[in-house]
Amino acid sequence: TKPATTPGNSKILSQVREISTARNASKSEPSSSKGTPASPVNTKPIPTSKPKIPIAALNSEIVSNITTRAGARPNQAGAKPLPQNYKSAARKVTMTIVALPIAIVTSYVLYQRLILGQDKSELIR
Repeated sequence: TKPATTPGNSKILSQVREISTARNASKSEPSSSKGTPASPVNTKPIPTSKPKIPIAALNSEIVSNITTRAGARPNQAGAKPLPQNYKSAARKVTMTIVALPIAIVTSYVLYQRLILGQDKSELIR
């Protein structure tokens, strides 16, 4: 199972926080001339380029997490890896889950017919 995404471990929120701290740091830089007035030539703010957020990469990661089956996702919880014979054991368990109800119902119907003497049910056409 995948751990729930919280604000503390969200990749999108962490990147937004990094960008906002970078913007705040660039805005709060101290001026080099504290005692002298600013010259009228330098009154224009210097245009800063906006940092690029890799939206395409984030979207593809989110979509891949949604579309992959829970069992196919990589182990992110830090648990120990599964044993080597996991696939064969999983196949046996799945086969048992599918075959057991069929075997039980079939044997019950045969028991009713052979031991209890019930007639075979017929479809009305």
